[in-house]
Amino acid sequence: MVLKAVTAFTPENYETGRIELDGDKVFLNRLAFTTNDPAAAKFEAHRLYADVMYIVEGEETIYVKPTSQLSNITKAYD
Repeated sequence: MVLKAVTAFTPENYETGRIELDGDKVFLNRLAFTTNDPAAAKFEAHRLYADVMYIVEGEETIYVKPTSQLSNITKAYD
């Protein structure tokens, strides 16, 4: 359901905002942003939702690490 929904977006028809596919259970948060230098990036962790990243245009580097291996918490989970 999610993958089929995101493949409809192109740089020509992309608008930011939220689209609910199944209420708060499954939704898309469409964002537009300039990526950071990987050396300056910080890990983020989710306990309630999972991110599925779909890059419409450009590129992004995504690193993955189990939360059990993260030791320097700079901002508490909210």
